[in-house]
Amino acid sequence: MIKFADKKLFAHSLKIERVCRDLGGIEFRGSSTSSQSPFRANTNNNAFSISRSLNVFTDWGNPSIDGPGGYVRGDPIDFVRYKFGYDFVQAVNFLWDYYHGNSTAKPNIEKITVVEKVERNEKPDLTPEKLDEAYKIFLKLSSLDNRTMDALLERRLSKEEISYYGFKTFPKRVIKSELNRLLRESEISPEAVPGLYLRNGDTDASFNFHDAIILPVTTVDGFIAGLQLRFFNTTEGTSRYIWFSSNKFTYPKYQFDGKSPGTPLGFVDKEVKNTTTLFITEGLFKAIAINKCYGCPVISVQGVGNYAGIDKTLEKVLKKYPHINRILIAYDADFIGNISVTSHAVRLYQTMQTAFPNMKYQYVMWDEKYGKGFDDLIVSTGGWNVKNIVSTVDMEMFSEAFEQFRPIGMELFTDGRKDEIGPAFKKYLIH
Repeated sequence: MIKFADKKLFAHSLKIERVCRDLGGIEFRGSSTSSQSPFRANTNNNAFSISRSLNVFTDWGNPSIDGPGGYVRGDPIDFVRYKFGYDFVQAVNFLWDYYHGNSTAKPNIEKITVVEKVERNEKPDLTPEKLDEAYKIFLKLSSLDNRTMDALLERRLSKEEISYYGFKTFPKRVIKSELNRLLRESEISPEAVPGLYLRNGDTDASFNFHDAIILPVTTVDGFIAGLQLRFFNTTEGTSRYIWFSSNKFTYPKYQFDGKSPGTPLGFVDKEVKNTTTLFITEGLFKAIAINKCYGCPVISVQGVGNYAGIDKTLEKVLKKYPHINRILIAYDADFIGNISVTSHAVRLYQTMQTAFPNMKYQYVMWDEKYGKGFDDLIVSTGGWNVKNIVSTVDMEMFSEAFEQFRPIGMELFTDGRKDEIGPAFKKYLIH
């Protein structure tokens, strides 16, 4: 007799993509992770997605089943519950029987065609040089008020650094006419700039106002590739950072598409003394702090999962600093308690290791009591060489340990014991 606990572990560990294909009729092509919902009638919008790293699905259409936050999310067991109306026990037993050939009645699965993303009203992409020029015009028309200056000084940035990195206060729309004029003089279509949009009947492109600080994200090529905005005030559950983007804006009476900057990788090398070590961290402020303290070049990802193109960026960094032989991944101290974030760190390492196998890759660890972020750690300890505070773990060993630990971590996550994931993985990693 198979124990129910064993059936549950089996059902939970099934690949969500496989379950979506077999029981939802969804074929995800290549890197695609979104589809029409298999739970309800849909139009042509993609309202369902999966996370291969988390092994969960999300339905963004607010099904009536539950989901008070406007969406439902779950593992393969939950998928079967929502798809066929089973309770938890029925769903576990169904998955066990179905994948062990014991099911007497195969469900009738209607195949879902994945809807490809279609952009409307697209303007030709700007070259990196032209995008850099456009953003410099925008920044030139923006000011730096006392509120922004005080907020940046509180983050231990000097006035010289604030000027060097081009931080500004987000402007009001009074600059719109001059902005459009200067962009056109530079032969740049205003509506082609991420963050600006041109509505039907309008002559000049406009932009939405944000009560925020502008953080220009500069690539290793030296071009501003995007403007990240840090809000002064946020409500619970909302992000403090967004991109200056006009992609898929919706207004009360009309809808239109603009442009997105994507998620460019930033690069900081204002002060370089150590040309053999490269850091990778999340966020521009942490990258600046690391570069200032240790004199190492730093790649900043704007969100732990936003490392697309890291291999090409790393290739350019190594051309600029050919003696680099060690790469340190320095995310927040509490990140290994988050299965999704840890998965991204492992995939980041694997992507780099595939492209540059002879490099030494390490993960930086420290106790959160010394500071959650690396910039906090620098202030509280004086740096990562402090004995018994900061340690490094070989990423190959880290990756192997995490792959073995993942089922345990996902079980804790599913059981609502998220606070136990970090400590459990640390013990697992040590042993």
